Amino acid sequence: MRTHHLPLALHRIAFVLGLALLSPGQGYSQSDECAGAGWLSEGVNGPFSNASATNNPTDPLFACGGNPTLAKDVWFRYRPAVSGTVTFELCAPLASFDTRLEFYDGSCGGLTLVQCNDDACGLQSRLSIYAYEFTTYVVRIAGYEGASGSFSLRVISADSCEGAVDIADGLNGPYQNFDASSSAPPWTCGVGGRDLWFRYVATCTGMATADLCNSELDTIVEAYSGSCGTLVSLGCNDDEPGCVDRSKLSFPVIRGSSYLLRVGGAIGAMGTFRIQMGCGYAPTNDTCSAPIPLALGSHGPFSNLWATTSSPGACSLSTFDLWYGFTAPCDASFTFDTCGSSLDTVLNVFSGSCSNLSSLGCNDDACGNQSRVSVNLLRGQQVLVMVGSYAGHQGSFLLNISGGGTLPNDECIGATPLSVGDNGPFTTVGATTSSPSMGCSSASCDVWHSFTAPCSGDWIFDTCGAAFDTVLQVYSGSCASPTSLGCNDDACGLQSRVTATGLLAGQTVLVRVGGFAGLQGTYGLRASLTGEVGSISNVATRCGGLRLSATGAPTLASSLTFTLGGGSGATTLWFGAAIGPIQICSPEPCALGANLDVILGSVTSVRIPVPCDGSLIGGSVACQGVDLILAPGTCPPGQGFHLDFSNTLIVTLN
Repeated sequence: MRTHHLPLALHRIAFVLGLALLSPGQGYSQSDECAGAGWLSEGVNGPFSNASATNNPTDPLFACGGNPTLAKDVWFRYRPAVSGTVTFELCAPLASFDTRLEFYDGSCGGLTLVQCNDDACGLQSRLSIYAYEFTTYVVRIAGYEGASGSFSLRVISADSCEGAVDIADGLNGPYQNFDASSSAPPWTCGVGGRDLWFRYVATCTGMATADLCNSELDTIVEAYSGSCGTLVSLGCNDDEPGCVDRSKLSFPVIRGSSYLLRVGGAIGAMGTFRIQMGCGYAPTNDTCSAPIPLALGSHGPFSNLWATTSSPGACSLSTFDLWYGFTAPCDASFTFDTCGSSLDTVLNVFSGSCSNLSSLGCNDDACGNQSRVSVNLLRGQQVLVMVGSYAGHQGSFLLNISGGGTLPNDECIGATPLSVGDNGPFTTVGATTSSPSMGCSSASCDVWHSFTAPCSGDWIFDTCGAAFDTVLQVYSGSCASPTSLGCNDDACGLQSRVTATGLLAGQTVLVRVGGFAGLQGTYGLRASLTGEVGSISNVATRCGGLRLSATGAPTLASSLTFTLGGGSGATTLWFGAAIGPIQICSPEPCALGANLDVILGSVTSVRIPVPCDGSLIGGSVACQGVDLILAPGTCPPGQGFHLDFSNTLIVTLN
């Protein structure tokens, strides 16, 4: 977005007021003799009259129409603002009598006739000549055979719309506006004056660009369709970023159609300018109906050169826009931005169809002159993204799309460590889709885990029992250079299982879990040597307040921790084969559920590692605890102490 400084604004106001004080009705000057010839300007000059004009015998003889000595002539001077064809006409109703018209090069006393005309339009006169800028010419008007009356003279050149100079693709000029006047209508951008007119025939259907950056004055340019009497502005530019105070304008065109360009000096500036014209086809995504589909990531650079301006409303002065489509791979918040671009952008995100667009967010300047919009989307939801430029700027831009990122293990670098056995529950809700793509299915919205093998072997990872359709892939290597060890979609129903063969003790692998076609949900992730995890069952042998619990995975290469709680005396744990249960103190529920093969006294907790020994698969062991309390109780009765027995846990390995 561009903001003018106050001194410049005051300068422009003063210029406009100055133009208002120059009244076009100040009158026109004519002369009966060449030496006193008055000046002609663009448009209609007059009214004049030759009723009192005389015939000077020293004047050149008229070269066309009737008696060359019966002239009753009046004289004018003319200097074109730019080289090109100039037309002088007296056609009715400009003149009320039979006229003659001559055009001379040189000065009074040394005139050289360029052209003469008697009856070009009925009894009136018209002629066209090629005149050079900064050259003074002489115009002579007389009546046929001494006829006289009132007349006005129309001058048409590049200084007026009607006399627009033809320009083509490529470099046109140089032109100078020192002698140019200020035309109507008012400029639709900035404050301009001393303007010249040009005509351009489009060589393509798309966008034409008029580039005045290689000029020597502060320019302003406007393009029009229609005729001089019915001008329709197609765009206006005062100061194009990147070319100081010069101008550059792109406008929509149709091949073979004619367009008018007006070039002036900002605040009436004078000097030399050049027009570099070009015509190009609009990009394929110039309209909402043909967006370019994009995925997460950074895209571009794109260019809005030759783009047109769409009709949807925006939050700022958006022009020359392009369209993109995006489908949310998962439920998450997604951010669209042009940060890092060189172009001053405006960005708008829409839901709905092209015929019924609804803005979800719009931004002009979020990161410098670039834009950023964040929206919450559901998996599969499609949006349209319109990227335009502020106030007619053109150039290149990037479009970055990011989303999710709310999970700590959303990317490989944040992989969550796994242990042997069942891990979780975890979730993929809020995850994004990482690179590279998963190798065995259409998966997205993925998260990452890491696993370090405690012993060598073939390790099995699975999501069997997850609440959604999963895809699972295991990698060796690093996040920067992962190598796939296996990938699976549906090994156990809609869930996944991968075996990583030949892992070495201490080797770390990466485990990636995604959702098929972007599905999301909760899951557990098992790591084991057998693909299964054993069981821990509880047997009711408890009496009193003593409780036995176990944590860990009953599987190879794992560990189990047994803990007694609720004890108040001397506690003991023992391990052995499951028995009974054998009731000890009837009618109390105290019972013996495990043989006393291994007894650990004075402990409340013990960790038991499970070796990587295949011979242990299917084996089981029972554990129970007792609390010796120095106070009378019911088990045994009538003694100065009693025993509280815990429940019994039976562990089966797998």
